[in-house]
Amino acid sequence: MRRFSLYRRGRIWYAQLYNSKTRRYTSGRSTGECSRNEASLVVAGWLFDGIPKPWSNKRRAVREALDVDTILTGIRSAALNDKDAEKIVSALKYRELIETAVVKGSQGPEDLTSFWDRF
Repeated sequence: MRRFSLYRRGRIWYAQLYNSKTRRYTSGRSTGECSRNEASLVVAGWLFDGIPKPWSNKRRAVREALDVDTILTGIRSAALNDKDAEKIVSALKYRELIETAVVKGSQGPEDLTSFWDRF
């Protein structure tokens, strides 16, 4: 399987990287190029140096980007229940990526009007 696929949207070429774990291509990312050959060179640079982060000079390794894509694909396609959602949230809290989250159907945070009524 090819490591990436190119397609055109208007005048600009977009690239999709192949994720071997999910056996799918990722969502498209603009190369910013109007020429297919130039777009191929940009993607080859991504595979070698990493994918540039928007609004930053930093780059993310392709392996990391594909790992995130694998996680998102798993969450979108898995039959999850409330307990599974709580486990995912607690893992994100443990990594200090989020502070709070409300699971659907739980008490959750109280809105201001009900707080004033109760107060």
